[in-house]
Amino acid sequence: MRTFFKMFFAALLALIVFCAVALLIIFAVFGSMLSREKSVVASKSVLVIDLSRSYKEKKIENPFIEFTGDVDADIPTLYELVRLISKAKSDSAIKGLYIKCNENANGFAASEELRNAILDFKKSNKFVYAFGDYITQKAYYVSNVSDRIYCNPKGMVDWRGFAVEYMFFKNLLKKLEIEPQVFYDGKYKSATEPFREEKM
Repeated sequence: MRTFFKMFFAALLALIVFCAVALLIIFAVFGSMLSREKSVVASKSVLVIDLSRSYKEKKIENPFIEFTGDVDADIPTLYELVRLISKAKSDSAIKGLYIKCNENANGFAASEELRNAILDFKKSNKFVYAFGDYITQKAYYVSNVSDRIYCNPKGMVDWRGFAVEYMFFKNLLKKLEIEPQVFYDGKYKSATEPFREEKM
C-alpha cells in the first residue's frame, strides 16, 4: 500500500510541475506577443528588399519564435511585401528603395509580382537603387527596373538570357510503335508539335 501512495504522489507532483512549466511557457509566449510595440518609421528611411530571402505565399504562425531563434519566421509573405512597397510609395518618411540583388530565392511568378510593385513604387519619384556582388539572372530581372544598379568591381552579372527548350517525341514514339492521335478544335495550337515534328 505504501508503494501505491509513493507512486501516486510522485505522479501527482510530476503533473503539477509539468502544468506549472507549461503555464510559464504559455504566459511568456503571449506576453512577448502582446508586448511587441508598433514599429515607428524614422524620417528619411529607406525600404530594403533582400531578394535572397524567400517570400512565401502563406505565413506559418510559430508561437515559439522567441525560443527557437528562427530568423526566417519573421520574414513577410509576398502579399505583405507587395503591400509594404505600395504603402512606402505614399509614406513621406520613406525616401527610397534599396534592393539587395546578389541572388533571387523566389520563383518567376513571385519575381514578377515584386518587379511590378517596384515599378508602381517608381511612380512616386522616389529613388530605387540595387546592389549586388554577384547578380544572378533572376535577381537582375527584378532589379533592372531600378534607377541604378551597382555591382562590386570584382563581382559579376550572370546573364545568359531566357530560353525555352522543347523535347520532341516523334522518333521515340516511332521506335515504340506508338501513333499519337491528334485532334484540333478551333484555332490551331502548337502544343502537339513535340508529337508531330522531329525538331523545330
